[in-house]
Amino acid sequence: QQHLDACRVWDSEGFRDYKIVLSASSQYSSVFFNFLVYYKAVCRDFSRFFFLCYDKGMVNTVERAGGSCKLLNARDKYAVWERRMELAQELLDQGTDLLLTDADAIWLKNPFPYVSRHLAVDEAHVVSSRATFPTKLQETWGATFCMGWIYIKSTAFTRELMPRVIKEMHSRPQKPDDQLGFNNLLSKSDTVWESRPTLRRTPHHNVATVTLSDSSVGPSRVVILPHSLFRRECKKTLGVEMKAAVVLHCRIPGKMGSKKESGLKALGLWQPNRRLVLNGTSADGLRHPH
Repeated sequence: QQHLDACRVWDSEGFRDYKIVLSASSQYSSVFFNFLVYYKAVCRDFSRFFFLCYDKGMVNTVERAGGSCKLLNARDKYAVWERRMELAQELLDQGTDLLLTDADAIWLKNPFPYVSRHLAVDEAHVVSSRATFPTKLQETWGATFCMGWIYIKSTAFTRELMPRVIKEMHSRPQKPDDQLGFNNLLSKSDTVWESRPTLRRTPHHNVATVTLSDSSVGPSRVVILPHSLFRRECKKTLGVEMKAAVVLHCRIPGKMGSKKESGLKALGLWQPNRRLVLNGTSADGLRHPH
């Protein structure tokens, strides 16, 4: 119960209902379960997860561990990103917040007090880690929103924002990129930063006010988290500075699961001797609706 309470999210009005959306393919299964080992050390409660599986093999792997996974039958990563955004829209329309996290974004500490602080104090509708893509927009803004670790609160603003993001993604029908679509949509809106973000090791967060065009929703605040705590750029070893981070989403060259595994092992972000056992209440907690 202590761990469950620790991983609650709240704003000025009380606790929030949210889902964690995590996707993986068969070739990423080891990275997927490594992520869950770190997550379990922080939160323990798996009931908030909504797993998305690229292929039937990954569905079988999750089911053998006692969980369930929505099969995407995705032809490529772009189809996964597109369907992930459609799921995000569905959850937001139901009044449920969501956290999108990549499997190689390792949680060292509980991130939710940071998210909750920005929801409550800054009245943020979106709380995101920072990135450098799209490159041209990063050059203009200083940093961009990273879809590999982003919390989206269900509000009138985000419920109107998400369909526009999906429409923006569809403007590139062969390669509908969610991070490109999300950031481009904000850039086409009236987005004003209170201070220019940077990707350097800053301990500060950055706040922007976004006004959607042709919308009855008023100006809404979005937040990029401190890079010193939610890191995208990492050193080669897990030293004191990196251990102080909350989430490490280090850039690891290569798209193959084996490359990600090797990179995480080299950084010391791997739990090779711990087996994740999902049975009893943990297994029940993983059985989310399709």
